[in-house]
Amino acid sequence: MSNLLPSGFSDLYGVNAEKHYDVENKLISLFRKNNFDLYLPSLFDYDNSQQTDNSFKLVDPLDNKILKIRSDITEQATRLFKEKDFSLDKFCYRGDIYIRKSLAGDFNRKYTQIGVEAIRKKQQDIKVIKLLVQAINEVGINDFTISLSLPLLFKEYCLAKKLAAAEELFLLNLLKNKDLVKLKLSQYSEISDYAYSKSSENIDFPLSTPKINKILLDFKKIVIEISSNLSPDQVKIDLFKITNNYHTDFAFEIYSNKLKNLIARGGTYNVSSKLSALGFSLYVEELTKLV
Repeated sequence: MSNLLPSGFSDLYGVNAEKHYDVENKLISLFRKNNFDLYLPSLFDYDNSQQTDNSFKLVDPLDNKILKIRSDITEQATRLFKEKDFSLDKFCYRGDIYIRKSLAGDFNRKYTQIGVEAIRKKQQDIKVIKLLVQAINEVGINDFTISLSLPLLFKEYCLAKKLAAAEELFLLNLLKNKDLVKLKLSQYSEISDYAYSKSSENIDFPLSTPKINKILLDFKKIVIEISSNLSPDQVKIDLFKITNNYHTDFAFEIYSNKLKNLIARGGTYNVSSKLSALGFSLYVEELTKLV
């Protein structure tokens, strides 16, 4: 880290720059071979949010509007799908993101994201997640764990329990903070066993409704498909893990077993009221630590 640069930012030179460049090339080449067209999104967007997020912001000197430097590419992916009037069904991308607070709990505040986005179709979910696993193997990383979560289950559980908004928020905060002591003492103690990581072989659920049963059945199919090419200890289930506010049906994160660092994440999200997509991002800086 240089004292000539702001905290959390660094230049890459020599071997480190070459490793970064090689990982980028391998990933982009793999995705393009799988017929994903390349998208290079804008670094800047108008700031339309009404709340504080993790983005750096500045004022455009031309029109005095507030701009944000992207801190994630999902919002831009959604915009691209809409701009193409949904005729575009999948693409890959490469872009740097800049955030005020590190993703990994260290000092880094700049990451290079490379990933894919695809409108959800029959069997598309499995293909996309398998492509993610292939991508990680492509850069020479085999010792990793994928953690799968099911945001949709939280919503359906709250509906089945007829929770008021305040009760739902209380439960959400318990799950986000993984406060198992309070959870076990609450009226939601039946789900306390699902508030932390479990093996993929044990994802039965104590509450049964037709909708919950359908959600779990679809999720188990995905888990089985993913597990078929990985060892049992590489797949973990964390049903109520809350990764962000926009993932809908299911989400996932991949960690290196060597350094315990987050190397990829993704999930499903809504593009419109009738269309949803599935995407993932790989973090090149985190991958190069392992190459």
